[in-house]
Amino acid sequence: MKFLVIIFLLFRRQQNNLKSKCRLEDCEEWQTFLNNSIHQLCYQRDKITFLKFKKKFKFKGSIKLPENTTHTDNIDCNDKKLPYIIGLDISFIKDNTEDACVGLTVLSLPYLEVVYEETTMIKITVPYVSGYLAFREAEFYVGRMRSFMEAHPDFRPLCLMVDGNGVLHKKNFGLACHIGVMLDLPTIGVAKKLSNVDGIEKNNSLRKKIENMQNCGDSIMLESSSGNVLGIALRSGVDSRNPVYISVGHKISLQTAINLVKLCCVCRIPEPIRLVRFK
Repeated sequence: MKFLVIIFLLFRRQQNNLKSKCRLEDCEEWQTFLNNSIHQLCYQRDKITFLKFKKKFKFKGSIKLPENTTHTDNIDCNDKKLPYIIGLDISFIKDNTEDACVGLTVLSLPYLEVVYEETTMIKITVPYVSGYLAFREAEFYVGRMRSFMEAHPDFRPLCLMVDGNGVLHKKNFGLACHIGVMLDLPTIGVAKKLSNVDGIEKNNSLRKKIENMQNCGDSIMLESSSGNVLGIALRSGVDSRNPVYISVGHKISLQTAINLVKLCCVCRIPEPIRLVRFK
């Protein structure tokens, strides 16, 4: 018991230190470009995807794409230094809380093509303490990212997308915040389930709002009892009514995080996370 108390106090001290460095606004030049060009990027990606579909299946019909009113063909992502986004995830061996696999996948934008992927087996020995999950997992993400960026400097990402929460967390400092601050990179948390945080919970009222989200891209702001918007519930897939829960990790605004997740969604789970393959 005394050992757990010491661990708790140590975690809290380290978390508060990291939290003081967390920034919840756009801090990079590319973020303004992204917000101004999100529709252009989506159009360009969907156009290329459709042409590949026609070629692969010898499709001779016609499908009307959205009107391109923003001179999409003039966009050059490389000129804007916007080429890559990285997805991070951990998968545990069934009925085992220590042996796991950490996965990292690099996708190019706006076409969401996998350009690099790796997985590494790990053993997690740090005990779980409620509210401090990041201390079990973050060091492995951070270690893999540092090794990756050292070995592949040309793949430095514009953003990390983490399977977990950012500020939508009981301490307002979840796994995505932890990783983002330690790496000093823009980071987004994307969770599959809603965490109960400061009055935000999946009660009947929220369930009804989720049921009323009819279209892909519909969203609900998640506002805490203290009046702070900690994230959103986004219907990200056409065929799934279950939303994903987006929150800021570090060095990015909520609106930019939303735009980037929308850009990366083909199914319910954003491609950088969905395409992490555990081998």
